[in-house]
Amino acid sequence: MLALLACMSLASCTTGGGEEVQYVKIGQNLCSFLAEGNQPLEIDVKASPAEWTVEAGATWVKAERTADRTLTVTVEDNDTGSERSAVLTVTAGQAVQEIGIRQLAADGAFARFRKLDTFSMGAAMSPSGRYAGGFVISIAPDDSYQYSPTIVDLETDEWHQFGPYPESVYALHQTMAVTDQGLLFISDGTNGGQIAIDLNGDIFIPEAPADFQFRPEIQGTSADGNFWVGFGKKEAGGLYYPLLWIDGAAQELSLPEKNYREEELRAGVMARSISANGEVIYGTS
Repeated sequence: MLALLACMSLASCTTGGGEEVQYVKIGQNLCSFLAEGNQPLEIDVKASPAEWTVEAGATWVKAERTADRTLTVTVEDNDTGSERSAVLTVTAGQAVQEIGIRQLAADGAFARFRKLDTFSMGAAMSPSGRYAGGFVISIAPDDSYQYSPTIVDLETDEWHQFGPYPESVYALHQTMAVTDQGLLFISDGTNGGQIAIDLNGDIFIPEAPADFQFRPEIQGTSADGNFWVGFGKKEAGGLYYPLLWIDGAAQELSLPEKNYREEELRAGVMARSISANGEVIYGTS
């Protein structure tokens, strides 16, 4: 059972002359279940008058009062082939509160979450979710910073960690992207631009077109890893230009004449991401 919404919910009213307060307060007003193998769910109920009742709105849900303040909910296995829902109604005097029940189909799945505390300054995930990449900061014997690029295979739980590299070589400060082939792009605060590192620990510096004076920033990749997008500058104080790499070779994309407000471009355009199939490039001005 996964609690989708755990909050205290209250319904109340008064009788006749307003002397008696009637209410129903429940500990959870929405819950969901897997298609099969569910354990009974207990929900806390506070009510006045104390003799509250519960009614299930579907035959596959069983809801019963198992203690003064406990409502126990059980569901049958779902073999209907589709997701289903129902409502439980809890009543105390004239006060009424509803609890939503949802149950997944047999082929349904919950999102699974795993928190990785290893990375410093955030991380990136590849388009399909195969790899997560980032870096770890540690302290060198001379009290300077050092950086260890790290790529995690989320299917096999295999970790690829390289370095540490001293900040005089690479001062890594922001992870930008990782491909489904395990190529990780991290911005370099010392030298500008980025490093790209693969699963073998091989490093190279992505290059901009020949007329760009500054190293570029790669922001996103397609699922097959053949297309990268980002931006760069041709001169100090100049505009940002969107860039596209095809199989590692950079090319400049055309700038729109105006920004989205139909004004002259002030800082240029940055390509920020690309669709998984490589057909649509997203950016900002």
